[in-house]
Amino acid sequence: MKRPASPNLLRLLPLIVVLFLACAAPLRAHDTYEVTMTATIRPATMDLVLTFAGATALRLTDAPPLRAPLTPEHFAALRPKLTAAASELFALTSAQKTLALRTTALRLTEENDIEFTLTYPRPAAGPLQFRPAFLARLGEGYGGLLEVADTAGHHLGWEMILSEKDAPTVTVPPAPAP
Repeated sequence: MKRPASPNLLRLLPLIVVLFLACAAPLRAHDTYEVTMTATIRPATMDLVLTFAGATALRLTDAPPLRAPLTPEHFAALRPKLTAAASELFALTSAQKTLALRTTALRLTEENDIEFTLTYPRPAAGPLQFRPAFLARLGEGYGGLLEVADTAGHHLGWEMILSEKDAPTVTVPPAPAP
């Protein structure tokens, strides 16, 4: 047999809901101190996608700090500085050779984050080392998660990077036969 809810509890329910909503943290686009990094090894190339909060990405350049939310117009004006900074984000080593950055694409996400897509040649089979050079520029407290996979569905690594001295290494499988 169910007992009806207490009248006192029913009177408090709206207050509980209001308190819950008032205490809920506001939604943010991307944690200022966290960089998301995803590497995808393809048959002929490797894409490394990095997502930064807008203010964090600007710290990679000599641009003044943001005083207002990043707008598409402001992003367009900053694109050349951000593109120039892209080549210094990571130092990648495969088969004891540095991988040279081929192309850079930038976009402003719906959440006003800045996404860099860095394309490199496909690393050789064997160890691939990621050195996050950008963390030296950002300073203490910044870091993020690096995920590495290939298009065949192999998960090659997952690593927290908290310092420019961290240099995760994954093992790259041989390229698929053409």
